[in-house]
Amino acid sequence: MLLHDPPLTRRTTLLGAAAIGAASLLAACASGSPVGDNEPAELSVHEQAAVKARDAVAQTLAAVSATSTARPGLAVLLNPIAAMHDAHLSILDQGESGAASPDVPVVPPGRAGALAALHTAETQLATLLAGLAAESDSGQWARVLASMSAAIHQRLPDLAPTQGGKP
Repeated sequence: MLLHDPPLTRRTTLLGAAAIGAASLLAACASGSPVGDNEPAELSVHEQAAVKARDAVAQTLAAVSATSTARPGLAVLLNPIAAMHDAHLSILDQGESGAASPDVPVVPPGRAGALAALHTAETQLATLLAGLAAESDSGQWARVLASMSAAIHQRLPDLAPTQGGKP
């Protein structure tokens, strides 16, 4: 009896990449050299990238949340983006609680200004994640970061003004 694979969706692709990335991150953390109690732990390249990515995602999520709070009419548009960032944070955190608290962003006045600021923040985050993916010497970790960047790029058109000038 032939079993058919379920259709490959963006969600299953991201979840698969997340699982691979989480496993590789845990393996990288577990394979580090033992550190004495008085010695500061040096982060591997992968751990440094994870911290940088985690902090940037947390900061962008804070901007999305602040905008959603300041402009409740945008919540329907912004809730899926916040959920995406929450999912990315759960992959990047890996049980670490040392993340810095993100700055509370100032939401620009007006709907168009608020969306433009988010578009810029999301574009910068996607670029950062793509850059970290390109610098990675681990194919699995690079795929996780690139998947996160691609997911953000898929949401960017929702934040851009339309031809008529009203976002």
